[in-house]
Amino acid sequence: MDIVYWICAILLIGLGIFRIALPEESIYLRAHWRFKDCEPSETYIKMERFGGILCIVFAVIFIVIAL
Repeated sequence: MDIVYWICAILLIGLGIFRIALPEESIYLRAHWRFKDCEPSETYIKMERFGGILCIVFAVIFIVIAL
């Protein structure tokens, strides 16, 4: 069962880094089919980065559980 926590943690860390570093691309990949030529607001970009931080926090929790 520990290997599942490690795999989830690695995936969450990757997703979190992607959402923090490239929030516009993350928004585009997730919601491009709903909007046409739409520019995300600054608040939406900040919330995307906050979601990335939460992903990394959950990854750390998974790593602690796996130890």
